[in-house]
Amino acid sequence: MEIVIGATSYVGTNNVRSDGRGGENIEAQVLNVRQPRKNLVNPPEGENHRKNGMIKLDPANGRVMTILVPNGYRLPEDISTGKYRVFLRFAPK
Repeated sequence: MEIVIGATSYVGTNNVRSDGRGGENIEAQVLNVRQPRKNLVNPPEGENHRKNGMIKLDPANGRVMTILVPNGYRLPEDISTGKYRVFLRFAPK
């Protein structure tokens, strides 16, 4: 006899975290698209920029997208390190 306490995992989910080797399609939802940040203007006299040193500007013809990945466990654990490239493919619903 086998006694199992708790619920089984939802059918179709794979709770294995991605290894980060790429080639995996992950569906996401676009939450917001906005214009890039403007070039910096000089701060008021007597004040310094809050970010000293490296200030990275957005490309003038770029767009900033905020996306939601519902199955976040499929993202590599170190996704925020910046060592990954992300490719987008748009498909109608």
